[in-house]
Amino acid sequence: MTLKSIQTAAMQLPSQERSQLAAALLSSLESDNASELETMWVEEAEGAVLAPEAVVTTVLKVCENCGQTIGKLETPNVWKEHIVCAACYKKLA
Repeated sequence: MTLKSIQTAAMQLPSQERSQLAAALLSSLESDNASELETMWVEEAEGAVLAPEAVVTTVLKVCENCGQTIGKLETPNVWKEHIVCAACYKKLA
């Protein structure tokens, strides 16, 4: 049975039965999407649980000299075993 033949047969149904068929098809899609979405959330949550230190170090990088937050796109510099921002590194080096 092809999609075209199913469509042709469905179009010959009375309107109430077509409506019921449409509702059943939409419902099946919604449950598929809900299942996929739930799976994505679980994977995301597991990733956060498995690597909490990665989240913390990304968020909490702070210059040990001036206290300024080092942005996630900035490269932290190490000066005498201390993490410092680029501006402090230039002054201290």
